[in-house]
Amino acid sequence: MWPLLLLLLASVTGVSSARSSIDSLPRFTIAPGVEMPAVNLGHPDDEGGSETASAALWLSLGGRGIDTAYNYHNQDEVATAVGTAISKGMNRSSIFITTKISPSLCTKASALAAVKEDLKELKLPQVDLVLHHFPCRSATENKAVWSGLLEAKKMGLARAVGVSNYVSKDLKALLEDGGEAPAVNQCSMSVGNHDDSTISFCNAHSITYESYSPLRRVDLGDRRLSSIASVHNVSTAQVALRWIVQQGCPVATSPGVNQEYSLEDLNLGSFKLSSAEMAALSAI
Repeated sequence: MWPLLLLLLASVTGVSSARSSIDSLPRFTIAPGVEMPAVNLGHPDDEGGSETASAALWLSLGGRGIDTAYNYHNQDEVATAVGTAISKGMNRSSIFITTKISPSLCTKASALAAVKEDLKELKLPQVDLVLHHFPCRSATENKAVWSGLLEAKKMGLARAVGVSNYVSKDLKALLEDGGEAPAVNQCSMSVGNHDDSTISFCNAHSITYESYSPLRRVDLGDRRLSSIASVHNVSTAQVALRWIVQQGCPVATSPGVNQEYSLEDLNLGSFKLSSAEMAALSAI
């Protein structure tokens, strides 16, 4: 009985700690009046897991950002989890929902129609952020899609719009006529795997650079990560994620239905890396 009781107490303490540290995490202003959580629940790497369960767990632990997409085929499950949370008293305005339209749609009309279809699947009149999942084959097509997303924002279907997997040349072409810059560019980014040129371009043009797959290609057993983790009494995964967030980049992480990993992700506000530690991680 005692081991079980101690386990339950540890779980409750972990949840309480996570919730308290969430307030220490920054929220990033991606557009006028639109703030995005630093840590968002991304698409689980384990396709066999329950999308509804992972989203419900995330929300119950204090997570408020959820990242989905038309191509993930999980929007019904996300809608169920969000709808249940709202029915239990959670304010919709406290939940930040990102979705992405299919990259195969490369006209203004199809982009706008895709946003409406996403909202229908999510059972919502509006989302917080819509992204173009991947660039099209030409700059002309990208501009057409971008025009559709801007129209969706103008219609109140999205509070902010952006892109995903765009590199600096794609962004330059999108902005060459002096048009509105994307609020966010979501790309793969992790310790040892980052596109510094595109990150610099985004920073120079006030485009929030968001990381997905924040642990991809990261050797969590690397002694450099381990030594930093031991100083802060955290896991190496937390160190790798904190390195991203501390650069002003929100993350879409994938703890699935693992409560321990979810709590670790939500506890990124419990410590801060020194400038020397940040430099060491950037050099990996």
